[in-house]
Amino acid sequence: MIKRRSLLLLGIIAVAVFGLATALAGLLIHFNLAYGTYTYDPKTQAPPTILVDGRPETSVLTYLNNQIQQTGTYPAGAPSKVALLEPVAVRIGSIYTDSQMPLEVQVAIHYADGSLHDERFQFTSGGCLGAELGNLAVSYQGRLRPLERCWQAAPGITNCD
Repeated sequence: MIKRRSLLLLGIIAVAVFGLATALAGLLIHFNLAYGTYTYDPKTQAPPTILVDGRPETSVLTYLNNQIQQTGTYPAGAPSKVALLEPVAVRIGSIYTDSQMPLEVQVAIHYADGSLHDERFQFTSGGCLGAELGNLAVSYQGRLRPLERCWQAAPGITNCD
């Protein structure tokens, strides 16, 4: 009887350890420890809630859809109407900060005439929680906010606040 319970307990512990190791491995695959950045594919993945309180690509898509409703396309003056907005990559910038977390969303803008334009939208979280680990400040739980305005910083790069 005791042997059976011990084996059952060992089995439960093994499954729990395997589950935890699998979850941590999934997190570490996308996390760059040297730079403190986390990247993911928004089509198939979501950011860990410990890093941000939502999906950064949603903030960008909301802004873009509002702009398209106002001007008919994006950016203003584009040769054709937008047919599809497709977020293709998200980078949660360095967590090694004590204030706002930098975010970057890469969006493929498909136009009705068949052309394609890639744009990177860069912005910061509306604040975040932080902790100090010795001399290292670490941010987590970045709070997302609506994007109010964006401007072209360079070809293919748009900054927002």
